[in-house]
Amino acid sequence: MDIDSLRNYLERPEVLRRILAGYSGPYSLGIGKGPSIVLQVESTAESRFPLTVDLGGEEVPLIVKRNFKVPAPLKAVAR
Repeated sequence: MDIDSLRNYLERPEVLRRILAGYSGPYSLGIGKGPSIVLQVESTAESRFPLTVDLGGEEVPLIVKRNFKVPAPLKAVAR
């Protein structure tokens, strides 16, 4: 599967629901080498995520990294 096809799949809500598998916390989703799907979740996430995701008949690896921290909002700097 090429990166453009994978990106198009990741824009579909039903694919996102399969990837997140009921997880409702903060996350980051991206495309890795191979290509693969990279999902970053909080280290305390207890959800079990699939190892692969079937996209159009092709099994795409799902790499889960449990080190995601929600970015702090930028603070305005007075000039």
